[in-house]
Amino acid sequence: MADRTAARRKRRRKNISYYAVIVSILAVLIAAAFFAPQILFQIQDAILCKDTVLTRQESINVEALGTTYESLAVRMQNYAEGQSAGNTFYVTSQEVAVTSEMEDYAYSNGIYGEMTGNMIELGLLPTYTWSVGYVITDWKQYVIYSNDFTKGVNFILWYIEMQDDNEVIFKFLVDAEDGTVYAVKTEGNRIPERNAAESPHNYIDNFSWRDLSATAVWIFFASMYEAIDSGETKTLDIMIGEYGWTADELANNADYAVDHGIIEDDIYNKEREALLYEMFSMHEEWRDVSEKVRYYVWENDTIYFLLPFGDTKLDMVIHIDDSEEASEYIYGIPDILMGIRQIYEMIPEFA
Repeated sequence: MADRTAARRKRRRKNISYYAVIVSILAVLIAAAFFAPQILFQIQDAILCKDTVLTRQESINVEALGTTYESLAVRMQNYAEGQSAGNTFYVTSQEVAVTSEMEDYAYSNGIYGEMTGNMIELGLLPTYTWSVGYVITDWKQYVIYSNDFTKGVNFILWYIEMQDDNEVIFKFLVDAEDGTVYAVKTEGNRIPERNAAESPHNYIDNFSWRDLSATAVWIFFASMYEAIDSGETKTLDIMIGEYGWTADELANNADYAVDHGIIEDDIYNKEREALLYEMFSMHEEWRDVSEKVRYYVWENDTIYFLLPFGDTKLDMVIHIDDSEEASEYIYGIPDILMGIRQIYEMIPEFA
């Protein structure tokens, strides 16, 4: 009897030990389910962050993004191709405090820059633009980039707003690194030209009615934005120098056409065809570069210069305010918008 009781107790202790082991294993598994992910994440964080150095976050600037900020030609082509492919583009902005150095930058790249000078020469800005005082009223930094991060940042821009003594507002969109001007816009430009009696308004038709003038403007923009290289620029200059780009004969015969009732378009087409035939017969290698020159006038107040970048194009636009209010200032110069349309449309102040 005693032996039987002892055996029963022994089995009971064995069973209790067995259940205790099972309960311990279950407890370990449950604890592992709760704590193992946290332990793993801590190990991963330790590995990933072991070389991290904490620094104070600063505003976006060209120097910080220099490794991804390509040359102008590359950025323009990337942007043109991205637009054509339907990529999504984003823009960020931040206010910038103006310093004396930045004021000098605004004058040298804006008011006294090459773009402004050409606008004055074309009759799109008054000659007194260089002789009045200006106050900087706004300065922002804009960054344009796409969802294709392999292309880097497309444009790092300064938006500069200035006002002159006549309360005319000038808006400039300038590359923060190389000073390229992507757009210029004026508002409130209702002051008559000083020599108005001697130089009545001409605006866009001053250079859009003749191939020679429009082509020269196209060459300027195409060179400025590096849509063509220096060799192509030289070729086009030679073509204009030798052949007048099909326009001189038309200009010489304009009075004759009017006097004899001949439609000017007929003269234009015949002479253009003859000059092009002569030109390409002697210089076949000029054909490819000449075919890059594309522009068209829209509704008599806008001219589009199509700049080629690879198999795609960007629009260099000159738009003249042709409103009823502007027409009252026939001897003045109305407001203008000039720039790369696909870029300035991303900026609220130009949209």
